[in-house]
Amino acid sequence: MTDLAIFVFSLFFLSLGVNQFPLRNWDEAWYAQVIKEMLSGKHGYLMPFWNGQYFFDKPPLYFWLNLPVVKLFGMGEWQLRIVSVILTALSILLIYKISQKLVGNSIALFSSLIFLILGQVKERLAAGNLDGLLVFLILLSIYLCLKSTKSKKYLIPFMISWGLIALAKSWLYFVIFPIFTYPFVDPKFYVKNLKYLPIAIITAFSWYIVGSIKFGAPFINWYL
Repeated sequence: MTDLAIFVFSLFFLSLGVNQFPLRNWDEAWYAQVIKEMLSGKHGYLMPFWNGQYFFDKPPLYFWLNLPVVKLFGMGEWQLRIVSVILTALSILLIYKISQKLVGNSIALFSSLIFLILGQVKERLAAGNLDGLLVFLILLSIYLCLKSTKSKKYLIPFMISWGLIALAKSWLYFVIFPIFTYPFVDPKFYVKNLKYLPIAIITAFSWYIVGSIKFGAPFINWYL
C-alpha cells in the first residue's frame, strides 16, 4: 500500500503544470523534432534524425518509448513529457525500495520524499529529455542487482536493465555501472555471474553494432 501511495503521490506532484509551459529550446525541442521525424516514416526508426541529418548524439531508447504516446495523442507538451514523468515517479518508488532494503522504512520514506521535492528533479528529470530515463534505469538496475544477490531469478531482468542503460544516454554509463553498486554489493557478485553477462552486453551493444555497420565511420567516430 505504501508503494502505491508513493508512486501515485509522486506522479501527481510531477504532473502539476506539465502542460503549462512550452518545450525548452534546448533538449526538449530538439528531441521533440527527433520524435516527429521518426513518426514521419521518412528516415526509419533505427537512428534519430534531426536538422536535416542523422543525429549521432544520443541512443534512441527515449525516442522509441515516446513514439506510441505521440502517435496516439499527437504532438504537445504533456505528450512529450509524460514518459519522463512516469519514469521519474517510478524512480522515487525505487529510491524508497532500495533504501528500505538497506536502511529501513523511515529513512527510506524520508529519502524518497527529499528526492521528490528537489527542484532539479521536476525541472530536469520529469521533462522531455533523457535524464529521467537514465536515472530510472540506473535505479532499477541497482534494485534488481540487490535482488539478484538473494535470488537468481532476478539475474536476467537485471542484465537486461543494465544493458538498456547504454541505450538511454551513453554506453559509458553501462560500463561504469558496477561502481554504483560497489557500496552495496560484493564485487565478486559480478565474477560469480559472468555467464549472464552476455545478456547485458547484447542488450547494450546490438544497436551500436548495427549503427556501425549501417552508417560506418561517422557513427563510430562520434560514439567512440
